[in-house]
Amino acid sequence: MTWPAYEAAVPLIIALFLNTGIALILAREGWRHRRALLARIFVVMMTGVVIWSLLYAIQLGIEGAALQFSLVPFQYIGIQLVILSAFFFAVKYTGNEPWLTGRAVVLITAVLAAILIAVFTNGLHHLYYTGMAMVETGPFPHLSLSYGPLFTVQIAYAYMLTITALLMMTRHYHRSNPRYRRQTVLLMLAYLIPLAGNMAGVAGIGSFRIPFDPTPFCFLISGIILFYIIVMHEFLAILPIAREHAVEALQEGYLVLDENRRVIDINKAALAIFDASGERILGAPARLLWKGFDNAGLREGSSEVTGDAIRKALSGRFYELSCTPVTGRVADQEGFIVFIHDITEKRRYRDKLSEANRKINLMADITRHDILNQVQGITMILELIRMEEPAAPESRLLHYLGLIERGAVNIEHQISFTRDYQDVGVDSPVWQNVGAVVAEAAGLLSSRNLTVTAETGAADYEVYGDPLLGKVFYNLFENAARHGGENISTVTVHAAPVEGGEGALLITIQDNGEGIPEGLKERIFDPSFGKNTGFGLFLTREILSITGIAIHETGTEGEGACFAVTVPPGAWRMAKAPPSPDSPPGEPAGS
Repeated sequence: MTWPAYEAAVPLIIALFLNTGIALILAREGWRHRRALLARIFVVMMTGVVIWSLLYAIQLGIEGAALQFSLVPFQYIGIQLVILSAFFFAVKYTGNEPWLTGRAVVLITAVLAAILIAVFTNGLHHLYYTGMAMVETGPFPHLSLSYGPLFTVQIAYAYMLTITALLMMTRHYHRSNPRYRRQTVLLMLAYLIPLAGNMAGVAGIGSFRIPFDPTPFCFLISGIILFYIIVMHEFLAILPIAREHAVEALQEGYLVLDENRRVIDINKAALAIFDASGERILGAPARLLWKGFDNAGLREGSSEVTGDAIRKALSGRFYELSCTPVTGRVADQEGFIVFIHDITEKRRYRDKLSEANRKINLMADITRHDILNQVQGITMILELIRMEEPAAPESRLLHYLGLIERGAVNIEHQISFTRDYQDVGVDSPVWQNVGAVVAEAAGLLSSRNLTVTAETGAADYEVYGDPLLGKVFYNLFENAARHGGENISTVTVHAAPVEGGEGALLITIQDNGEGIPEGLKERIFDPSFGKNTGFGLFLTREILSITGIAIHETGTEGEGACFAVTVPPGAWRMAKAPPSPDSPPGEPAGS
């Protein structure tokens, strides 16, 4: 007995051996990345192609219906492996595995396994094949099979799984990173070609009225496509990070809610927080997890919640919820990605730090009070000396008394400065309306000769700054009144986005006084520089720098001082429908 028995079958056998070789190369490449579940599924799929192609090549080269038919059941091992692994590969690749519970995997596999058993036991029931014969039509004799009802079940089930896989990939294409879109298109093509070939072969249409199953030969084209993806797109090297490594490894709770506030994805950490089961929660309303997941409670940004607000067993713990809206392709579709971070330890450290700061500040207040009392006592003694021992204006005693008095005054100013400086950065920054802060600071100004005007636009903006932001404007107004000269009469505050400034907001404080010499524009912000204490502008810059706000003097000497306050993107917003004052920055400027 010679093999191959039919010379006309040789080209087909060579093609099948070529397909087998390509599948083995692809399987080897997948095995190199076997640490990823997706790569392991890929190896199983290629193994199925190898079994199917190799056995079919052997079948085409031998004589006799019975001998050829003896290889058919073993080919179905490869066929079922390809169908099953191709579906699971698509599920994993598109990130839909949360919907694939253990029970679903068993049921999907059980159907194909049952059909495979039926193929091997067909001689007992003839539900899959009802007959076989060698047909002489065509270039060489070939095995012709008659099919029973189970074959229809096999075909329908295989088509259902493959089409579902293609639909998942289509949906994934629209949601994926552009880097992976071409990869996804090629992968869909690799699925479509064998599907189309099998449909044409089963239907017996067109050029497929030939004595062989075209599906394994279509895998040859798919194998070339997959080989191209692996080589040119580093398919198995830069696959989207497997979900169990990207999401399940997170220590933070993670869940995704759709536009109807239903849970469509959740990781193990979140399930542990809510003491819930994934099978019960997926697809269910999020309020089943926590009543705070409603339209009123979900908003962009971060918020703190106590553990007992989630469930009683978490009493004494604290969590930070970070919500990010996700807009779908349809404009009115909006879901949320929610991260839940346990900040209990952070909260405890923060409380301990706050308590330590409170004690330090209390001690500083007591010490400062005692020092000021001593300084006041020194000042009173100096006055008593002057009253009891009058001295000539040019006497050395009067000169020394003056030095002592100036030293006492400096000590008083420096101690007073520490009172202001100890409050810088203690409280968290908040959103503050520029117009309101300017008006409040202007109301505290004691000078009646200076008019502070906030232009209309100032009230349209809010900045994210230290609660001492009002002190900044007061210092600037007071500095203008004190050092602007005799003719100073107005200070104007203007706020507007910077043109070409990458989203920054510029606030200018302009007066009509004497202005500041060019050489002093930066030195005025140094501590202890100036005619008074020199701490006012130093403190101003320190307060602003907490949230990344910069200040510079940009005026012209003789035309008035002009302080330019530059608020970076993310630290300012329009004063329309603002979120709560304690929400952190991060909204797009002008949102």
